Amino acid sequence: MRADKRPLSVRTSRRTVAVALDKAAEYAAESEFSYGFDRSEGTLARGAGAEEFSPGAALPSGEAPAALFRVRAAAGDAFALVCRSGKLYGCAPGGAFADAGVTFAGVPAAAPFFDADGKECLALSDGAAVAVLSENGAEKSETIPAFACAAFHFERLWALNGAKARFSSPVDACDFTAGRGGGGAIDFPDGAGAIAAALTFRGGLYLLRERGVQELAAEGDERAFRLRDVCACTRICGATAAAAPEGIFWLAEDGLYRFDGARAEPFAEEFAPLFAGADLAAARAAVWGNRYVLQARARLGGREEDVLAVLRTDGAGGYVLRRAVSGLTACGGEVFFVCGGKVCRLRGDGPFLDSYGRAAWAGTVRAPWPDGTLRALRVRLRGQFTLTVMGGRGLRRAEIAGDGETKVCPVRLAGDSFVVRLETDGPGCVYALSAQFTRSEAQI
Repeated sequence: MRADKRPLSVRTSRRTVAVALDKAAEYAAESEFSYGFDRSEGTLARGAGAEEFSPGAALPSGEAPAALFRVRAAAGDAFALVCRSGKLYGCAPGGAFADAGVTFAGVPAAAPFFDADGKECLALSDGAAVAVLSENGAEKSETIPAFACAAFHFERLWALNGAKARFSSPVDACDFTAGRGGGGAIDFPDGAGAIAAALTFRGGLYLLRERGVQELAAEGDERAFRLRDVCACTRICGATAAAAPEGIFWLAEDGLYRFDGARAEPFAEEFAPLFAGADLAAARAAVWGNRYVLQARARLGGREEDVLAVLRTDGAGGYVLRRAVSGLTACGGEVFFVCGGKVCRLRGDGPFLDSYGRAAWAGTVRAPWPDGTLRALRVRLRGQFTLTVMGGRGLRRAEIAGDGETKVCPVRLAGDSFVVRLETDGPGCVYALSAQFTRSEAQI
């Protein structure tokens, strides 16, 4: 008898898998939640920053800011400051803040309009008191009726409260005296609830009720004004409604929506699990260029917290900043808010009040074969990051830094699926990520 001892050979297969950085984030667990990164054009880049904003005059002594409003005038910018006490202070161009003699119950609704002289103004109301910000500063209005929301359409200022609409004269937006060719009032009772917001969009005036959208035809003779139902929807948070060329956006009790003039459809659905069911009481939003900016409560990692979301109005994605802000307003193409007791202005990039804060991205990487081995990750980046890989058979963590070059991080974990997480507390960008897998097969 003779043993046939042929050598045992092992064939190793190798494959590199590209990992998409702009895919939808996963919110199943804290370790899989993504925030702080603008996932656009296949890269991970830092989101918006913020800076403290000074209106050019000292803020009222002994008061804490709640919201800032601005109008532009030939002589400069005029400001209205709502304080946490409810008091309103106005500041004319080059002047100082002065008590306007108005106290609001909270951050008021705002509606820009043009006065009889064609000058830009801003009407402010909390449903009980009314003030007007103009180039002369802020002062109490005795003629504009209190409103929960308002809009300027075809030279008339519309002030809406509950189901009642008051409209001004087309000659003077501050004159609501009823009369032929002048101002007037209309009641719009409806089972869809109170009017939560009023916005102009593509030449039309739309009323967003608590559970539906209507179009108000209000051009020319007031006897020809008419209201028509457009679509129904879930309960709307009126303070989050804002209009952009792509549509009217808002946050509802079950997520985000975009109205295109005919119907309302879910918007930014990947973020819906964050906001669905969260407290909407303090939510506010504004449009900033081609971004929908939302301050709201969100469910992150099993708990609810305040966030600032920045979403592209064309639906191409967005990101969430774990920042607690309040009093969000949009005036003259800029977004203002209060953060840490300071009046701030949103900016396109850079730190958020001198600190970038934590940003994290997580994605699932799957092996091309069963029981493969993740040998290494290749990351092209700029900045300092922490890389974590979690698999069913272990965990790897490494600190990596680069200036645009590709870094190779050994992993050597067997399994079918892995969660890859990138985190940073500073500036930086991740340009590309790929995973190198191997599989060994014995041959006789």
